[in-house]
Amino acid sequence: MNYLSLIIMLLVAAILVIAGTAIVKQPQLLSNYHSFTEEEKASPAFHRYLKSVRNIMIAIAIALVGGEWLSKWFDSNFYSILSILGVCILLLYLLYVQGKISSRMKRKSRIYGIFVFVLIAGLIILPLCRGTSVSYTNETLRISGMYGTEIPSSEIRRVSLEQTLPEITWRTNGLSVGDVKKGYFRTGDDRKVKLFLASDKAPFLHVQTIWNEDIYINSSHPEEIRKLYLQMEGKYSIR
Repeated sequence: MNYLSLIIMLLVAAILVIAGTAIVKQPQLLSNYHSFTEEEKASPAFHRYLKSVRNIMIAIAIALVGGEWLSKWFDSNFYSILSILGVCILLLYLLYVQGKISSRMKRKSRIYGIFVFVLIAGLIILPLCRGTSVSYTNETLRISGMYGTEIPSSEIRRVSLEQTLPEITWRTNGLSVGDVKKGYFRTGDDRKVKLFLASDKAPFLHVQTIWNEDIYINSSHPEEIRKLYLQMEGKYSIR
């Protein structure tokens, strides 16, 4: 496990906690401090807003460190994306609190809120819309995109072209919207499988590794999967 990014995230989290704590006593540290009128700064709602800023900055620090640690532990960037999604939701709540200060700030918060909402939608949709690229070159099977991996030739036990998938019962660590599935899932007979599916349409390239890992891949262009299978079948299909 590479701890460098986790150490960097811990430093960022420490800065957020220190800054959030300081803002309550020194509100002029707020980047938008001068956008508030003197009347708004004197209101009880503004002081509640300062405490919310502190609490949310601490929560963001926890989310970032937790997401980075889980991503390293499970070797998946899913948790990093989940933590960023959590940060966006926290920012939406902060904008809601800011809007309580005055009607003027409420209008500004709505505008910023729309921007954050679009960002959240993008974080959810883009990883699923971005296609999975699969190639077999230099004795390595490369799968790019979310949950992507590289499998050396020496670790591949068998490949086959399947017309059906095993029954998928639940998701353990992955994304699933409609027929698009990426990540780790469980089958009806409680096997762990890794899916890179653009749809529920055959054919499916089934890759089995020496580590007893089952990977199923398809594409919105079926001929690409057939071509990849033909490229690999002579070496692995009889193992």
